[in-house]
Amino acid sequence: MKHLVAVLLLVASGNIISQAPQSRAPSANRKPQQSTAINELLAKPMDWHEHKARMFDDSRVSMVFTLTTSWIPGPDHKGMFRYKMSAAPDIPTTLNERAKFPEFYGYEGIEHFIQRVNRCVISLDLYDPDGFLLRKVPIDFSYGVDAGAHIVALSANDAIRMDVEEYKKLTWDPKGSGTYTIEWSCPQSSP
Repeated sequence: MKHLVAVLLLVASGNIISQAPQSRAPSANRKPQQSTAINELLAKPMDWHEHKARMFDDSRVSMVFTLTTSWIPGPDHKGMFRYKMSAAPDIPTTLNERAKFPEFYGYEGIEHFIQRVNRCVISLDLYDPDGFLLRKVPIDFSYGVDAGAHIVALSANDAIRMDVEEYKKLTWDPKGSGTYTIEWSCPQSSP
């Protein structure tokens, strides 16, 4: 009986010893768990402020750009900066105001304006909280149409390589968030 108790104690202590390294494993895995939590936060879509731009001196219409970004992880701390951008003319809300300027706010005027904007070279310029340029992203827009097949907007949905530290400088810096602007260069042509 004494031998049975001794064997049971040895077996029990062996199980305790063999389980000890397993109890240390979670603390060794905290960094990946924290990294996973950070990645999940960065992967959530972030809506930015609207950016309004009057692109042509000979037009009273401005374009309103909206931006949504997120980041997804990749190997070797590299990942993808994902963005969705839309651009639409800033159109008066009242029919009376639109009727005063049909050359700008009628279907043909809007389509012509959007086609003109789409001939421009447009980039998304990303800045850190200190105002330093992080990245200049060329934007390749597609036309957005309404139910009547009229061109009413531009949209882009793409991704580029970006490491997590660069994205965090843009969105998650202790100094605050970075910002963005829209830059454009348009061909010299008649409106």
